[in-house]
Amino acid sequence: MAHERESEAREVVEKKRRLRVCVIRELVQTEIDYCRTLDLLDKEFLPRMREQVRHDPQRFTPEVVDTLFCNVDEIAAAHRALLADLRRCTRDGDPKWTDEIGQVFLDYKDRLKPLYSKYGRNNMEAQKLLYDLSRHQQCRAFFQACLLMGTDKDVVEELPGYFLHPVQRICKYPLLLKELVKNTSAAQPDFHPSRHAVDAMKDICSEVNETKRRLEKLEFIDEWQSSIEGWEGANVVYTSNEMLKSGMLTKISSGNTQERAFFLFDNLLVYCKKQYSSGMSTRKRNKRSVSSESEAAAKYQFKGRLPLNEIEIENVEDGTSDYHSNGKSVTNGWKVLNNAKRKWFVCIAKSAEEKKEWMEVIKREIEKGKHLKLLDDPETNQKATWSLIHDRALKLHSRMSSGEKPLIKDRKHLLKTHPKAFVGSEFVKWAMEQQEASSAEEAVALGQALLDNGFIHHINDRYNFKNSSQWYRFRFDDGTFKTKHESQDLLAKGTRVYVRLHGQFPSPLKEHMHHLKSIPFSITGSKLVDWMVENGDACKKEEALSLGQYLIGKGFLHHVSDKHQFKDDQLLFRFFADEEKKESGSITPTSKAKISINVSVRPDFHVIDSYTSKTIVLPCTEEGNDFAVEETEPITVSAVVSSSPAQLAGLKVGDVIQAVNGDKVAYSSLDDVLTLLREAGQHKEPLQLVILAERSHTCDIVPDSQGLGFEVRGHNPVFVSSVTSGGPAADVGLMPGYCIMQINGKDVSKASHNTVVSLIRNDPHRSNSRPSSVNLDDDDVTMTSKGDVDAESPPPSKNRRSGFTLDDDLYDDSDLVRATLRKSVGRKRAQSLGRKKTDSFTTTDFSDVTNLMRAASLSSAGEKLKPCLSLTVGIGALEENVQYEYVSTEESRIYVFESLMESRYCFKVPSELYKIYAAEAERSMIYYENELDSVAENVEEFGARRDERVARLKEQRQSYEQLALKLSQHFWPTFKSSQDRKKQTVAPCPTNCHLQVMEVDIIGNVDEEIPRGSSCEKVVYCYTTCGAPAAHYYDFTDGGLKKLYGSGQQHLVSDLKQLLHEVDSRLKVLESDQDLIRLIGHVSDTTKSDVVDGEVLRASLEKADDEDLPEAFRRRTLSRVKSMKRKGTTTSVAVASFLTKAEKLTGMLRSEKVAKALKGTAMILPLEQSIEKIFDSLETDFNELRNKIQEARDASDSESIAANVTAMLDMFRKHLPETKLRLNLTVMMEEDVNLLERRDCVFAQALTALVTGFVHQLALALRGVFNPAVEYGAGAKASAEWLSQVESLGLAVIFESLLNPSKEDEMGALEDMAVGVEDLRRVSFQLTTLPPGQVAGDSFPVALKGNRQSLTVILSIDDNLFQALPHKLQTGATISVHPVLISHTFRDLSGEGSSRIDQARSFQLAINVEAVSGLKQYYRKLRSHQLEKTKSTSSQAVKVAVLDKVLRPLNAMEELVRILERSNSLQQERKTDNAGFLSLCSELTSRMGAVKVTSCYKGLEETAMSVTLDQALLLTRCHGLPPKSFRTALNVLRSQGVRIANQKKNVDRNTYSLKTENCSRLYVPPSSTLN
Repeated sequence: MAHERESEAREVVEKKRRLRVCVIRELVQTEIDYCRTLDLLDKEFLPRMREQVRHDPQRFTPEVVDTLFCNVDEIAAAHRALLADLRRCTRDGDPKWTDEIGQVFLDYKDRLKPLYSKYGRNNMEAQKLLYDLSRHQQCRAFFQACLLMGTDKDVVEELPGYFLHPVQRICKYPLLLKELVKNTSAAQPDFHPSRHAVDAMKDICSEVNETKRRLEKLEFIDEWQSSIEGWEGANVVYTSNEMLKSGMLTKISSGNTQERAFFLFDNLLVYCKKQYSSGMSTRKRNKRSVSSESEAAAKYQFKGRLPLNEIEIENVEDGTSDYHSNGKSVTNGWKVLNNAKRKWFVCIAKSAEEKKEWMEVIKREIEKGKHLKLLDDPETNQKATWSLIHDRALKLHSRMSSGEKPLIKDRKHLLKTHPKAFVGSEFVKWAMEQQEASSAEEAVALGQALLDNGFIHHINDRYNFKNSSQWYRFRFDDGTFKTKHESQDLLAKGTRVYVRLHGQFPSPLKEHMHHLKSIPFSITGSKLVDWMVENGDACKKEEALSLGQYLIGKGFLHHVSDKHQFKDDQLLFRFFADEEKKESGSITPTSKAKISINVSVRPDFHVIDSYTSKTIVLPCTEEGNDFAVEETEPITVSAVVSSSPAQLAGLKVGDVIQAVNGDKVAYSSLDDVLTLLREAGQHKEPLQLVILAERSHTCDIVPDSQGLGFEVRGHNPVFVSSVTSGGPAADVGLMPGYCIMQINGKDVSKASHNTVVSLIRNDPHRSNSRPSSVNLDDDDVTMTSKGDVDAESPPPSKNRRSGFTLDDDLYDDSDLVRATLRKSVGRKRAQSLGRKKTDSFTTTDFSDVTNLMRAASLSSAGEKLKPCLSLTVGIGALEENVQYEYVSTEESRIYVFESLMESRYCFKVPSELYKIYAAEAERSMIYYENELDSVAENVEEFGARRDERVARLKEQRQSYEQLALKLSQHFWPTFKSSQDRKKQTVAPCPTNCHLQVMEVDIIGNVDEEIPRGSSCEKVVYCYTTCGAPAAHYYDFTDGGLKKLYGSGQQHLVSDLKQLLHEVDSRLKVLESDQDLIRLIGHVSDTTKSDVVDGEVLRASLEKADDEDLPEAFRRRTLSRVKSMKRKGTTTSVAVASFLTKAEKLTGMLRSEKVAKALKGTAMILPLEQSIEKIFDSLETDFNELRNKIQEARDASDSESIAANVTAMLDMFRKHLPETKLRLNLTVMMEEDVNLLERRDCVFAQALTALVTGFVHQLALALRGVFNPAVEYGAGAKASAEWLSQVESLGLAVIFESLLNPSKEDEMGALEDMAVGVEDLRRVSFQLTTLPPGQVAGDSFPVALKGNRQSLTVILSIDDNLFQALPHKLQTGATISVHPVLISHTFRDLSGEGSSRIDQARSFQLAINVEAVSGLKQYYRKLRSHQLEKTKSTSSQAVKVAVLDKVLRPLNAMEELVRILERSNSLQQERKTDNAGFLSLCSELTSRMGAVKVTSCYKGLEETAMSVTLDQALLLTRCHGLPPKSFRTALNVLRSQGVRIANQKKNVDRNTYSLKTENCSRLYVPPSSTLN
């Protein structure tokens, strides 16, 4: 026992010594940081202030400087000496527990006391003065710029914070020294000096009232923290200065409801568990407790801490019960979002007043943090710096241009005059002489600052500022000066001008002669100026001239002989992108041995890799992953657990991993990949792997006693429909959906089902096996092959799955097997990347690896390898990938990853939709048979018409059900190719529907070597393409739907159906309101209270019995009461709501549409009275009952209210049957069933394309990588802002048609498409979570509900992504759809030689006028939505900065809308076309965050040209693609990108069959790719 006590005593002593060392280290380190702050004020800020006083005494006087800085210089000198002594005592920052610190502070007591006494007395006046000065923009910009130009480049707080540092620091010394004494033994020499030092520092603090108050607050916080059991993290006093509020709140998190004590500080929120008994022996002690004494006296147990800059709060309406509150009703609550973990929890106060206090103080502190963060925002800081440097640049320019020997003058070099230039070395010398800089280094830094901020530039724009003989020029002198914001916007304008000049027919870019040389695609300066003014790019000639000068400065445009700047005269200019270059700037993958490239010569936009891949989604498991990886280049799968989710999903040994949950890992280290896998498990998010794949794959299947383990279906070709888990087929990687191309080397791709079955049954390689059992159904689509092994052969060994799991106990030569596997993995991939082979083993096929491992296993047991069935299968639904690289204009290395994947919804959405159509046909058939029976009996002609329609509906229902079934069972091919667009069995599916994704990764400076696994900034864009949604199965001889419906006819039947749907819906709402009114009246009478809330209503329903309220009523009303969000309601409010809705229903029943239906059916079913009398009777009855209800409401007579409400509903029920009957009669008589089926087909295609695009864009936003405002640096917040936009405004979806309306078929397709897109207005989206145990990744499962008039698409999302949705969307709110169709061919209609030109151009223009109107409406809503958010900001300074950020992208959108309107006007006036209209719409779509679907007749060549042009323009506008490389990038994207792979998949050739006559030049592919 004595030995144990001695050991414990030694441990306590050792612990104190360690803590003492930590305190000393903290003292020294914080002193170093403090001295840096003082140096910033003393050496950087103060001299610049004094210099400003000397140059501009009217802005700052010497008295102002003395008041602000007081004796900062003396304090800084004292603390430099103090720090030197501390470092001496601790051997320069390497402290020991024996170091004596206390005496150092005692020695400095007398020196520090008068300094801080003086500073403290002056501090309040200094703070007030600083506040007054900061109200002036020039002063504020000067202060901020001084800080930015100082030694501390990462400004983290406002300037007042820096002047508070001395006050804050002196208050920290007593606390730190007190902690030092606590961990110092009384026997140590430093014990008594340290105790005296505590008192000495307290004495200094007491001299200043402000510091005394701060010290008391900090001591209180320190004592509070010592009482917390199990404290974790840094001390509160290190980050906070005051406790603002505390109290007990109820916390609901992850389904748990707990009482917690919350403590709010100025920078931190802490919550603890209250300990009601300090003597509990069973209490668990955390090893991180401050001390054993504090544990014994603990009142609270630490549970969590949240920095205020990482949280958001949201009010919760009383009565709300949702996912975050675990379904419990919340009163007096609010929600807190932990942004670091993306998790919510709910806090509930005891009263409304307490809730208000908590929310107000938290919001106030968060707002302060946002203010500081905004001032730390690079854009805001840059703005302040730019203001200061702008003023200085003007003064420097004036001084350098004047005097006897001006620096700025005309200079000659090689017979060329460079006007108004200066030499870099002369500027450095001059700046030092004129005291503009104290050293040559400072002068160079000044010159570089002027260049970085756009005030000067090298005369040839080649060099940064250097102290050399290079020549520079002020941009003021050559007209190229633009502000930062103007520069970004002008960059976008430059791309618009370039595209529209090429898109106009005829193009203003002509071939001109210059010095006897032909210059194609050139234009005179004066013509370009006039063109920009006329087309809306500039309001006046001066603005156009400025834009032209900017285009030259940015490398867009140049004089044909590079001798002149841009001028409004007859000089010829040409775009650099139109210079003749080789079509391909590619570098073959084999030439790329490393990720870094030789940058001595900057490469153009080029390809560095291409591959085919597939995506596998695996569920997250707490136990770990079901597979292992090994470190190769690239990372490969080394083992997979048999029958695991990984194997069932198709993962196999040897698979090369390209991406993990969206992060590219092709060049990452093994540790980086393992980290990503661990993070997915920790966050409980599904694992989404992208692995290399091939379009064909050979599987050698060795049967076991149960057979081959797979089923097949179909014919021409036959495909695998199912695979037995853990069976032989599953072991070799066979998956459902694979298409059987060869059997034992024999081609069966076009063989019948019976032929394939026969070949498998009679396989000669399996002569010792029993014949396969073959089951054919009536449709000859299903076969089960079960080849059994010889009865005399031993049962298969359990290690037959050795290709996936390696067990040393099962293998005698397992090391050999592993070595063989590792050698074979990724061999082909490594060779394609030009890597050195590690050995001569060349097996690449997975089946070879499997057989080797199986052979090793069987040979060890003395067995022979069993005979196998060799299947070569085709794999669909793969992704084509290409990786590009270029160097941006900012010298950053940019990687572009391009992927093309088939739509996962091509057959699923039409299948679900046609089930709804079939059910609707069934309902209509029943209605016509039952409800119209009496009419049919009385009117013989009508009866025959009714019977014909019922028979047609029955036929339609059966055909729709069969089609839905076939589509749901469709496996192969995995998409609808352009050659199948007229195939009836896949008619509702969009042709060639694909999703194209472009990820842009900004790696870093081009001259830097990129370490493996380095992180990068990335943004992802997605494009949806397909054949035009049209009924290709039908012909277009008589036109499309728009024409076939006739003028006004398109909406007639549809509107009547919509009216029937709305009438039924509104009647159900009124019935629900009736129940609510009755319930409120009952509760009010019981409680004698006029106002009742949702909680009271729910309680009343639960307590009521059958005598009070019938059970059916209680059950019916409960769901309505649960959804009530209003805090309280009254009978009066409920009645008013009821009457408003009833009045709208009355108006619908008296509408012109109903009058037409009544009049149209009067011949078949005569009216008992005139239409006017029917309407007057309805209005009279409604007004009479409304007056009675209002009188009863005023008298608070609940019984009378209920009776009259019931009477009003009875009145509606009396009128409705007759109205509905006649509406249905009209529909039956007017509706063309053939057109309806055609319309259903078109709508199914449009809906599928919409779902494809929206799902992926939504997934990107939920992962935080979707950024529609990338030009303006919105960053990761852009995704959350887009989700908020969609929640509030709905989803904008733009269908871009490239159809040529001068062609009959394409005109018909466009008329079909116009109707299909318009029908999308009836669609809405609803988001929900996946059931437990299911995963989806980025391909969300889809379900549909509703009917033709109101269709809801339900997307099921993984829980980790669902948590990122806005609150309303999580609670079931729907997303409306705002579809817009734009149409413009990129051909010159005048040159098509068609008699339909005028009609084609007129129809195209009408579509685009309506489209621009729709875009403008959505933009207006978006503008109001964005500006509304700025109103919540209280600080005026913050509001101005936020408003600027919001307005810049909005103003760019407004300008685009204006140019689009101008473009339509010009086309109407001149009867000409401009394909640049498409690019304008694409840019506006991108900025608005709309889903865009690009389509052409086949979904091939035209869409490829449009999407690649959009990509190149986006890279130029947003990601620094040099304008000179634009044409190269465009050609590379078209000749070597994913679109060529799409051509191969559709027409089996890597060329385009696009006719280039009368085609805009930007839409012409490279000549090498033309067929």
